[in-house]
Amino acid sequence: HQALLKPEHQRFLLDDFAKHTTLTAQVQSDYAAYQRVLSDYELCRAAQDQTATLKLLSYQLAEIDALQLQVHEVETLEKDHNRLSQAEGTITSTGIILNTLKNDNTEDMLSTLHHAIEQINRLTSANPELRTCAELLKTASIHLEEGVAQLADFNERLTIDPARLQQIEQRLNAIHTLARKHRIPSEQILEHQAQLRAEFSTLQTAADRLEKLEQEKDLALKAYNTSAQQLSHSRQKTALVLEKSILSILEKLAMPKAQFKISIEPTPSAVPTAHGLDQVIFQVTLNPGLPL
Repeated sequence: HQALLKPEHQRFLLDDFAKHTTLTAQVQSDYAAYQRVLSDYELCRAAQDQTATLKLLSYQLAEIDALQLQVHEVETLEKDHNRLSQAEGTITSTGIILNTLKNDNTEDMLSTLHHAIEQINRLTSANPELRTCAELLKTASIHLEEGVAQLADFNERLTIDPARLQQIEQRLNAIHTLARKHRIPSEQILEHQAQLRAEFSTLQTAADRLEKLEQEKDLALKAYNTSAQQLSHSRQKTALVLEKSILSILEKLAMPKAQFKISIEPTPSAVPTAHGLDQVIFQVTLNPGLPL
């Protein structure tokens, strides 16, 4: 299988054979902790000469703070804008519906339904099986009257407010203009504000934190190296066991001259990785005399 040729898969096979689940999880955890501290440390170190960046962040924060944007405000404004911009059409449409359901004409829907109920009620004495039908129509009439009442109430409360619509449009324009300036969606302004404030705070206090972070970085790297070296040592021991096991299998497959070796070497420049400090490489030859 092609995956067997990839060093990362070979490393996985070795760790799986050795049941390194706990060790690899510890290395990954220590690596993540080291990377977090290293990231903070590098940011703080760079911040020692970041006067221009601090000035820019201060200006950007002042812009956003001046907007006084509230949580979910954009969503609320857009809903109100949509409702007000369509208010005239909505009033017209609901008026037509109300007129269809109930008006002074005896041919509206409610009048027609009431007339039908009166007629079927007259028939129930001679046709008892129609009582259920009559009850259903009566229930429908009640629901229809409630629906008409609610629709009428909605229609009365719906108003055309050009001044409020203009106010909303101006507010949305200010929000969208600022969002475009910062190259973010309008819905992410508050999140962006929080990120800028955190970055500003980090840069502003970087000098004070740098010494402490350097100590934390060294401790995190030491913890990582300890767990990574434990994993490396276990891999070295397990590799010998796996080599013997594979060679035994190859011999049973009538390939006694086959050679198999697991090479475990340090990663380039010994740079920490989430998988430890080792490169695992399977080397095999099935023909005697050929190099691994």
